[in-house]
Amino acid sequence: MKKSYCGLDFGTSNSTVAVLKDNNLAMAELEQKHTTIPSAIFFDMNKGDVSFGRKGVSLYHNRAGGRLMRSLKSLLGTSTMEDMCRMTLATGENKIFSYTDILGMFIKHLKTQSEEFIGDSIEQAVVGRPVHFVDYNKTADNLAQKQLEKVLQQQGFKDIAFQFEPVAAALAYESTVSKEETVLIVDMGGGTSDFSVVRISPQRHLKANRKEDILANDGVHIAGNDFDRLLSVDKIMPLLGYGVGGHTPIPNHYFMRLASWQEIQTLYNRKTIRELTEINRAVENKKLLERMIKVIEYEEGHLLAACVEDAKIKLTSDNQQTIGLSLIEDGLVASLTRQELEQTLAEKVGIIINGATRTVKDAGLQANDIQTIFMTGGSASIPVIRKNLQQIFPQANINNADMFGSVGKGLGIEANRLFH
Repeated sequence: MKKSYCGLDFGTSNSTVAVLKDNNLAMAELEQKHTTIPSAIFFDMNKGDVSFGRKGVSLYHNRAGGRLMRSLKSLLGTSTMEDMCRMTLATGENKIFSYTDILGMFIKHLKTQSEEFIGDSIEQAVVGRPVHFVDYNKTADNLAQKQLEKVLQQQGFKDIAFQFEPVAAALAYESTVSKEETVLIVDMGGGTSDFSVVRISPQRHLKANRKEDILANDGVHIAGNDFDRLLSVDKIMPLLGYGVGGHTPIPNHYFMRLASWQEIQTLYNRKTIRELTEINRAVENKKLLERMIKVIEYEEGHLLAACVEDAKIKLTSDNQQTIGLSLIEDGLVASLTRQELEQTLAEKVGIIINGATRTVKDAGLQANDIQTIFMTGGSASIPVIRKNLQQIFPQANINNADMFGSVGKGLGIEANRLFH
């Protein structure tokens, strides 16, 4: 088998891989005919199997009996990556993994599927990374890249280069333009929002070194997962006991973890259930915390988070959504309007917009110097983000033609330059 290369976009919510197939750059089919795959792993406690992406999510939602993990990228740069996760199979056998091991399983799956798609082995990769894995902490940011690089090496990648994800998106967008433009890239995924100001053109696209064309980069650790968490805390967690007054307040960290995709599974243990059961003996409204205990005991936290995420997505086109919570209790619902969504997200959206404008300023430009805003990533579809950007850059054309594939494609373009 020959050796090839790829551009690997391991995302917080979704992942893609660009490969060389029949001497042309193509997006690998990672799950049946899909070129995107949810960054999700499901451990089947009955069969002992591991499933990935849509299949894993579907098994979990259909109550196959197992544990779902998502958003593991958000743990990079933290000591949690080396923590151990214990899972007990239906046979009584215990399986123990570190989060590094689990992340490695997903990366290996991406590599294997990509190799099957092209019929070659892949040992070289340009891998996407956010501008900041961790805000305002260079040590933790460096640790995050080293942790990811170690996992990639363990799975068989021998030559690894990293590229900022918004720069990769700029390279992908550049392949579609017919004239020179100064572009603000806004890449909003599940874990981070990243920004780059780049000069692009058909002629610049041919250059081997693009350093002088990349005018500024910045980013903030706020994106889709934070939006889900804020909505969950605001609309769902009060139904489980969050913020309820009384002589015995319930520690907030239980609710924050249940509302955070990457931390939900840390609650799935007997110790947490014992603690909450003990607390519930002293609270006045026992019914609320009993709901919380049920969600954890039956490992339904990811189902709950998915309900919130689904409502958030639908509010990009609808003005109102009802979140059905029958998985907790028959007839239990929470309602949400787009106006309430925007109010809940207002502070975080403000930080994102400030990050975008700061990047333009760092590039030495004014707002009217930006001709195009290229938006990518699943969270870029939220209307209030686009509305705010259009107000600040009224002369700019907003383009969001390829929200899920542009980063992977751009990484493939960079890999072709480095390794071809």
